[in-house]
Amino acid sequence: MTQSGPIIDFIEDLQDGEENLLLPLDPWLKAEVKRIMLIIAADVQPYQNIPFIIQTMSDWDMVKATPTSHPLRLHFIRREFSELEGIISNTSGKYSVGDDLTLEDCFIVPQIRNALLGGIDLPNEFPVMNEVFKNLLKTPCIVKL
Repeated sequence: MTQSGPIIDFIEDLQDGEENLLLPLDPWLKAEVKRIMLIIAADVQPYQNIPFIIQTMSDWDMVKATPTSHPLRLHFIRREFSELEGIISNTSGKYSVGDDLTLEDCFIVPQIRNALLGGIDLPNEFPVMNEVFKNLLKTPCIVKL
């Protein structure tokens, strides 16, 4: 099986009961989780792929820069993180949506790591996402990764 979303959905479907669910039972919160996840999967992640950035520089005469901090990469992080910051400002508790770890938290960690690797000042540019990230880094199952 490929693609993070279906893999996580599959794992979710294998869980017994309501414990350790990655999707809230509340329909509205479940939709918010999926909205955040899809913004990350469709609008952020594709432009973070290092081989793609290298190809844009060599084959399509894009600006030559270090791939991890390439302007194209940072543009899409900032553009979509601005959208996510607004959404998460309305949905967050300890994590992106409420106080339980949910599916989109699995997607946001690697993209925040990409942002930090690219030199984005997360605390100043995206303070709500920064607080969520700090909480995620205190979560045992995230720390193990």
